[in-house]
Amino acid sequence: MATNTTTTTTTTPSTPIDFSITGETIQFGNNEKDILAYWKQINAFETSNKLSKDRPRYTFYDGPPFATGLPHYGHILAGTIKDTVTRWAYQTGHYVERRFGWDCHGLPEYEIDKTLGIKGPEDVAKMGIATYNDHCRKIVMRYADMATNTTTTTTTTPSTPIDFSITGETIQFGNNEKDILAYWKQINAFETSNKLSKDRPRYTFYDGPPFATGLPHYGHILAGTIKDTVTRWAYQTGHYVERRFGWDCHGLPVEYEIDKTLGIKGPEDVAKMGIATYNDHCR
Repeated sequence: MATNTTTTTTTTPSTPIDFSITGETIQFGNNEKDILAYWKQINAFETSNKLSKDRPRYTFYDGPPFATGLPHYGHILAGTIKDTVTRWAYQTGHYVERRFGWDCHGLPEYEIDKTLGIKGPEDVAKMGIATYNDHCRKIVMRYADMATNTTTTTTTTPSTPIDFSITGETIQFGNNEKDILAYWKQINAFETSNKLSKDRPRYTFYDGPPFATGLPHYGHILAGTIKDTVTRWAYQTGHYVERRFGWDCHGLPVEYEIDKTLGIKGPEDVAKMGIATYNDHCR
C-alpha cells in the first residue's frame, strides 16, 4: 500500500520508483567501514588539508580527551557533534587543523587515592608531594591508546584523522612555565608593561590580601589565579593596573596558633596572662 500510494499519489504524474533496495539489503556498518577504508586509501582528509592550507584559519577550542579515564558515551556523542562544526568550517572556505592534546588533570589523583588508600592531604604530606606526583605521572597515559582509537574510529566518524602526537608526555609544562617566567623576569615584562600603561585610565581591584599568619593553601592559589585574570584582562583592554599587596594579620590564624602554643582555653587565660603579653606573643 505504501508503495502504491507513493508511486500513484506523492509522485503523480506517474514517476516509477525502485523499491527493491530496502533496509534489509543495506549493511550500514559494513558500508561505513568500506567508505572509511577508501578515504584512508586516497588520504582524503590529508589532501583536503593540503588543498585548504592558504585559506583563512578556523580555530575551534575543545576540551581534549582524558588520558586518565576510559572514554564513554558522552565523549562519543559530544565529539560527533563538535566534528560537524569543523567540517562546516572547512566546507565554508576555511583551513581547519585538527590537533588534540591530553587532559590529565583531576582523575589521576582520584585513581591514586583509591589505589593507595589516601584519605586526605595529611596522607599525601606523609608520603611526600614528590612521591605522590610520581605515582600520578605513571598513570596519566594509562588509557591513551583506547581514547585515541575511540576518537579516530567513533568520535570522529566519518573518518577525521587527528594528530595525537603532541601529548602531555612530550610537553613538560612545569619546565616550560619556569622558562617563560625566567624570560619575563629577564626582560622585566611586568615592570615594562606598567611603565607603558601609566597614562591610561586606572583600574582598581580590591582584593583581600594574603595572611601573613597562616600557611597558604589550595584555596588561596585557586582564588588568586582567577583574580589575576581580572587584572590582566583590565590591562589588555586599555587600563593601568597597579598591583600592590598588603598583609592580612587579623583574626584566627595568629590567635589560634598562640592559643595552641600556650595552652590558652579562653578569655580568662588571656586576662591572667595580660593583654599586653598576649599581644606581644601574637606580634
